[in-house]
Amino acid sequence: MRPAVAGRLGMDYEAVRRINPRIIYLSAPGYGSYKAMESKPAFDPLLQSLSGAVLAQGGGRQPSLHTIPLNDAMTAALSAFGVAAALLHRLRTGEGQRVLCSLTATSLAIQAAEFTTWDGAPEPAEGGPAFAGPSPTERWYATAGDRRLFVDA
Repeated sequence: MRPAVAGRLGMDYEAVRRINPRIIYLSAPGYGSYKAMESKPAFDPLLQSLSGAVLAQGGGRQPSLHTIPLNDAMTAALSAFGVAAALLHRLRTGEGQRVLCSLTATSLAIQAAEFTTWDGAPEPAEGGPAFAGPSPTERWYATAGDRRLFVDA
């Protein structure tokens, strides 16, 4: 649900925390704490588009939609880490916490290496249907019998 909905239902973090100060409260809004976007819908393909993931998988500046809901799955995994850390904090201090893990932050985090650059860095390679990989040390290679081998060294 969108952040404002939880507030209208009396189920936002502050309301729940008043009832149980030891609560571990997870929220996974589409746009995090960015107020200008909090009322906007967010779903995996949209965030893949906004973050640049679909363009990175395309070719010739043509976007290519991921059919795997990567942001959804990774947001759940990162949220689990956040909840585990909050549970450890509560065990040590007795205090509850709010855990916030947005789809937008996840989409950017899983592409972090693609955003890293330096002076003289080569232009990032774009994907596409025939894209084998960005470099000889990170690519698919054809083998005998139409099999493929992926190297990531």
